[in-house]
Amino acid sequence: MFLTLVGVAPNPALSYTKVITAPDFSDSHSNTAKAALKSKCESARTLGIVNVSQSERLVIYDGIVSLPLVQSVTAILMGRTEHGCYIDKYGQPTRNCKCVRWEIKAKSFSYRHPHLLLFGEDFIDIRHAPTGQFKQVVEAKNIRLLESVGIGGWKGSLYLAWRGAHNDTQGQSWALVEGLETAPLETPMTPPRPTVDLPPAMPIPNLSSFFDSAAS
Repeated sequence: MFLTLVGVAPNPALSYTKVITAPDFSDSHSNTAKAALKSKCESARTLGIVNVSQSERLVIYDGIVSLPLVQSVTAILMGRTEHGCYIDKYGQPTRNCKCVRWEIKAKSFSYRHPHLLLFGEDFIDIRHAPTGQFKQVVEAKNIRLLESVGIGGWKGSLYLAWRGAHNDTQGQSWALVEGLETAPLETPMTPPRPTVDLPPAMPIPNLSSFFDSAAS
């Protein structure tokens, strides 16, 4: 599946609307790499798109959508898995039409620049969005993204829930979690020792006369 982006002129006096399909595979018939990427994307459900830089966007897919049995088997054999692909601001695939493969089947996502968080049923896959590099995986049970304020990708609260360990006569426990970005621990600086004004050194007395008189 593909995204349809509608652009509207920022100046009301210039009334025009431009529709862009992203990714744009209009010339895939003459481009083998683009045709292969199109085959992956057309059988997957689009979760969304995020800006990873001023010139590039990342389209996020969750995997194979409902297809006839024969097509589903073919898609699996062709390696159509959960993935993302990079496009420019015009919808054209970039990076030689390569895609980034997720480690999980994502149901939802949240973007906190520069990190992309992909939420699956029992795992959270955390990626460096500009490169697609894997950073961390968080394991829990029945993960649910509750609220992701600031979906634009910079700041905002991130709340999720997952199933707790206790399940007794009082019911199933659930954990309510706020996602916070980790920061490196800084070693506290040792405060300087306080300076003490020492008294001036006392002169050493001349004891030679004392020993001479004692010897006589």
